[in-house]
Amino acid sequence: MLQELSRVEQLCVHRRYKEAELIMERLISAYPDNSLVLSLYGEIKLVLGKTAEAEEAINVAIGISP
Repeated sequence: MLQELSRVEQLCVHRRYKEAELIMERLISAYPDNSLVLSLYGEIKLVLGKTAEAEEAINVAIGISP
């Protein structure tokens, strides 16, 4: 997981959010209860203008780790 998160970070630095989103979707499938994964996924969704999806992911993350 750490390797994938590192890759997502690099993609975000280079504003390649769509690619980062795809990796995060795989991570969400593998780690659905990980608040770090969910919050990062929410942030990426927000940058992509997908506010409803961003809000949902962030709310789930907060529910897991208030």
